[in-house]
Amino acid sequence: MSRLSKLKKNPKAFFVDALIKNSLRFITVTLPVILALLYFGLIASDQYISQSSFVIRSASQQNSLTGLGAFLQNVGFSRSQDDTYSVREYMTSRAALNNLEQQGVAVRSFYEKRAI
Repeated sequence: MSRLSKLKKNPKAFFVDALIKNSLRFITVTLPVILALLYFGLIASDQYISQSSFVIRSASQQNSLTGLGAFLQNVGFSRSQDDTYSVREYMTSRAALNNLEQQGVAVRSFYEKRAI
């Protein structure tokens, strides 16, 4: 039965059916979207991420040093192998990138060039 013939035959039933279908769509789709937009846009607070790390040092001396750890230990820094882990993690972190940007180093422009 087409919608037009249903409207002509029983207009009251047609409008009741349309109201029920539209109210179900409003309740299941439109209302939750509006509520979510209001909540996340006006009520919810920003989320911040915190990260911590630690290095467990062993009591025994390890002789297999490579790279920066060997250089730092030869210069005179003690426990340099353990410290290189912390330095390497910071150098590859987002915090180091943000600090460079704040100091005026245009790191972003190096990666935005088309010639790379």
